[in-house]
Amino acid sequence: MVNGEVSETGNGNITIIGGRIGGGVSEADGGNLVLRNGGSANGGLEESGAGSVTVTVDIPGVVNADITESGGGNVIVIASSGSYEGSIIENAGGNVEITVDAGVSFKGNVEEFGRGDVTADISGTYEGNLAEYGVGNVDTAGDGIFKGNSEHQLPGTCANSIADFQGTICNLL
Repeated sequence: MVNGEVSETGNGNITIIGGRIGGGVSEADGGNLVLRNGGSANGGLEESGAGSVTVTVDIPGVVNADITESGGGNVIVIASSGSYEGSIIENAGGNVEITVDAGVSFKGNVEEFGRGDVTADISGTYEGNLAEYGVGNVDTAGDGIFKGNSEHQLPGTCANSIADFQGTICNLL
């Protein structure tokens, strides 16, 4: 348990495996930020360089962490054995990829402002809105439940193959 902030400003990575960070975690250069095995960051995860943010919820329970990605990297959230709760804001050219397995959930909003794409493969439950404000594409797929809205703006495209979509599909902004 770390009660304060954790930051890295060089080309190194930050990996949190099962640990708890009471404050935020920031990576400001070419490295990546990884959270897995039940790790949590109460102050959120921020990556502002060329690296990516990956959160893997691979043990039962809930991981709470808001993610802000302001560099060229991607944001990847995989909820396989536990659930994820938090928002994702991608400000640059990276993609946002969300995978939610059966029996678990993703609760939060996704906003992509750059030229990256947003893809959500939902076999469990997604509760929140998904919006692409840049020139990227939106793709929602899977046999799970989507409780929220998907939105995009031109010239990006939007596609959905989720049958149990309980909101507005591919609303044009």
